[in-house]
Amino acid sequence: LGPLYVDFVTCRTQMARLEEMHFTAHDTDLDEVREEIFAAGLEEEMTALANIGRLDLLASLECLGDLFHHLVPQIQALWDGHVGVVTPQAAGLLEESRLVIMYVGHLLTDDNDGETPVIPDTIVAAGQQEVVTQAIIGAVHTVRDFAHYQVTKIMQHPADPRLSPRLAKSFLWFFHRWAPAYILPVYYHGA
Repeated sequence: LGPLYVDFVTCRTQMARLEEMHFTAHDTDLDEVREEIFAAGLEEEMTALANIGRLDLLASLECLGDLFHHLVPQIQALWDGHVGVVTPQAAGLLEESRLVIMYVGHLLTDDNDGETPVIPDTIVAAGQQEVVTQAIIGAVHTVRDFAHYQVTKIMQHPADPRLSPRLAKSFLWFFHRWAPAYILPVYYHGA
């Protein structure tokens, strides 16, 4: 099932990029109701897909790592340029980056709302292999470094619209979901 996850994520992120480019090029925004419906559908899609991705966690993490390897230099080049407007290409790139962050978050965590946050059992089991543990660490470090880079750029150019508040919100979502299970492992002291 690893190839299913890789193919789906790769296709879905490219589709999101193209959709966002189209919306920006034609100055089209979804109304609030459609946006909420889309967000709920995306959440369900990512949750289901994460379960498939966990069946071959290493391949899934490698896929997301490859996407980051491709996206981060493009985002850095965008943010390192002169302050400017959000072009359709920039909007697409930002949306694709946002989705990859969300894929990492869904793959490594469960929604623990109302429950004690824990690392999913499949992640704990797969993490017994050193190569998987290193891939998990690499994914989290990539998200952390990417978020830090955006914060640095916001401090330099707070009014730059290319520093996507939506992307920043995705970073916050990731750490809010990931940190309680991985950094505060109360449950794991006896393990």
